[in-house]
Amino acid sequence: MALGQATGASNRRRGWRTLIIDDTIEEKPYTDESELLLCWHYEHSKGRSVKGINLIKSALYHVEGAEGEAFPPGACVAVAFELVNKSEWIFEEKKQKWRRRSLETKNEAYRRMLSACKDNRLKFRYVLSDVFYSASQNMSHIKRRS
Repeated sequence: MALGQATGASNRRRGWRTLIIDDTIEEKPYTDESELLLCWHYEHSKGRSVKGINLIKSALYHVEGAEGEAFPPGACVAVAFELVNKSEWIFEEKKQKWRRRSLETKNEAYRRMLSACKDNRLKFRYVLSDVFYSASQNMSHIKRRS
């Protein structure tokens, strides 16, 4: 979603910045589950659950064509991340088994990270993320915070 109007020539002169938010699972198939971080997470690219650490690689700050800035043109710098902490146990009636869940949804973490980036005065014009994060609450949050 665009966070402002960008024209070709002026955009190239000032440089443009994009905030990229994505999640990943660092698989740890041979490690015992821990109390909080290492547990089972659904991996949509595989269509099944995998054991590992779920990380929202939140906010990669991409700078391109920005002369005289702190980062060279084309730099991609991690500015925030969030580990998904599944600390709560719930009983799933449908499957008749216990499972773990996080107290905060990924969409809530997404909005909190966007706010933190704005509060830290990161200048970005665009936000890119998976379709998973396209909830109307997230889009409204981006629009309000821009």
